[in-house]
Amino acid sequence: RTEKKKLMQSALATIHSRCVDSSELMVEPGSMFSETMYENCVRAAFLISGVPQSRSYHCASKWNTVRRTRNTHAPGFSRPQRKCRQSDSLYSGVRPATMSAESPDSCSVKKLRDSVLQSLLDGYRRSTPDARYVEAEVLVRRKLVTSRHDIEVDHIAFRTFALDALGIDSVGSVFVALGYQYAEDELLFQSKHLRARWLRPPISAPALPRVFISELLVDRLPKNLQSIIEQHTKGARLRLEKLRAQASVPTGSIAIGDREQALLAYFGITDTSDDASDKAAGSFCGTPLAYENYELLAEHSEYAAWTLLHGNSVNHAAISVHDFPEHVSSCASFSAFLQNCAREDAYPGCELNCAGGGVVKASADGLLLQSSTLASRVGRTFVQRGSDSALLVEKKVPFAYVEFVERRPLAAFHTIPRHELDRSMRRDGFEASNADSIFE
Repeated sequence: RTEKKKLMQSALATIHSRCVDSSELMVEPGSMFSETMYENCVRAAFLISGVPQSRSYHCASKWNTVRRTRNTHAPGFSRPQRKCRQSDSLYSGVRPATMSAESPDSCSVKKLRDSVLQSLLDGYRRSTPDARYVEAEVLVRRKLVTSRHDIEVDHIAFRTFALDALGIDSVGSVFVALGYQYAEDELLFQSKHLRARWLRPPISAPALPRVFISELLVDRLPKNLQSIIEQHTKGARLRLEKLRAQASVPTGSIAIGDREQALLAYFGITDTSDDASDKAAGSFCGTPLAYENYELLAEHSEYAAWTLLHGNSVNHAAISVHDFPEHVSSCASFSAFLQNCAREDAYPGCELNCAGGGVVKASADGLLLQSSTLASRVGRTFVQRGSDSALLVEKKVPFAYVEFVERRPLAAFHTIPRHELDRSMRRDGFEASNADSIFE
């Protein structure tokens, strides 16, 4: 009975965390065992499982026969056997779907999702020295994890412009086709003219990273800045539309490798191991940007300058710290540990972001804590105009950074031992005030 209660509470917490109307469940997470709790968890199981519509009707008819007794067995419902193995962490492989109507649980979609997410992270790591240092020297060499495959990525983030063929949905629709689901939350950053949404991983692969996408509301910028952005993104918008069309062809009509290449090109990942190639491919600029225009954008909106230069490249990846050994399992303790490691190794990077008054940013409920490094700087080619000529010059500009996330248990599960907690028992979602500081 105790084990039943624990499993039921976990199921109910998952449903509540996914913003399902709690009136359908009748029982709050953590409430005492009741005669209806088993029945409610069966309903929760239907909602969690993503049962196809035809099966939902079949299960619903059997639902009516469930007796309100403690010994009632679940109605005739069995989860379909998966033919594709699930991964426990992002670094150990991921699975995909496409932009067609294929099932997100199909083997071809899972294979594509794995490959695309893995390539996104590999490209991010190639281009971000701090990410490589944290993974190899802090986590693996100091034995916080056995290997890089044990690192849990909390989320990956993208930036874009609220323009035709760009915007949140231009990135989000790709992940929806890979089995992800939009959360209802919408985050607004009035002073920065930003809007953001995030997506949950597929129900069949809950350990995959969340996806956080923000967009700049271009029409709220001064007219001269709007002109710079619109002028330089025209070519990129046409190119991205073409790639999206290629990626949306059903797998049966196109080789999965061709579809994967289209998706990777969409995110600026080339088929080379050269990180400079990746950065150039990800840009929204078809031709080098005038450095004076870059400075003009950056002075008004660092976000605008970054997005124009780096386009659909991964802006940052966030590592979950709450499952690390206890002495570094909080955001504060891990951040301090990282700084000590960098000093010991005489590593010049991994400077922590103190914007907003401190290293650790906490949500109002105290359950979501985040910290991050400052962005690594990379060389990019600009046009430098002189009095009578224009030269191509390379300048160092901010690129990607590493974030660290601690998600504390929800109130119903704060007494459960740490090693028994799963993602559904911890704080979900994002916090505008935290993100606002990390954007700096």
